[in-house]
Amino acid sequence: MTKVKTLSVLIASLVLAASVSLAQETSPSATSSAPVAKPERPPMIVQIGPAGNALIRGTVTNVGADSLTVKSWGGNWTVKIERDTKFLPQGLTLDQIKAGDLVGLNGKVNSEETLTVHATLIRDWTERKLIREEIKQNIKEVREIKKETTPRTHILTVGSIDQTNNTITATMNGQTITVKINNAKLIDRNWRTITLDKIQTNDKIRVYGILSGNTLEASVIRDISIPRK
Repeated sequence: MTKVKTLSVLIASLVLAASVSLAQETSPSATSSAPVAKPERPPMIVQIGPAGNALIRGTVTNVGADSLTVKSWGGNWTVKIERDTKFLPQGLTLDQIKAGDLVGLNGKVNSEETLTVHATLIRDWTERKLIREEIKQNIKEVREIKKETTPRTHILTVGSIDQTNNTITATMNGQTITVKINNAKLIDRNWRTITLDKIQTNDKIRVYGILSGNTLEASVIRDISIPRK
């Protein structure tokens, strides 16, 4: 009886040991080095050199007539816009910057002003992202228009623009063509959306549309004379 009892205890111990071993193999160890997600790097930067040259990145909280307020390390920075302050992306103006935009800027600080920087360059990272999305969307839309219709592309030279009647008078192979815009999509060579007033006399334009006699019904007009940015 004692031997039977001892054998039962031994079997139970082996089963328990096997269960523990299996659990260790199938479950991650408490001390295993599981990958830890790295925290996202905060967008704020403030770097000031010995000569007062500053690099600041933060979020716009206010846009004034000739200044910005940018929240970054240390608090709210007053960013003064000078006559020679440059803006990026190219073509950006102060009134296009909005509260909530992420901006980076270079400029100068001095010991007489608190949390104030005189900007030499302002780059709007939010606007840059929006421009990239706009270009991507325009390319997609033009491809869809070309897929759904059967016009062809014509290259013309602009003679004059009639903004009242939404038409362009242009020449193609010595022939005068009236380009009807109506609901045509207008873009520049960089695939950015433009308005009719951006197209100038003598510009080369690629017009995707249906030509009937001397009239071209445009679906897409791309001004390829506007410089690359």
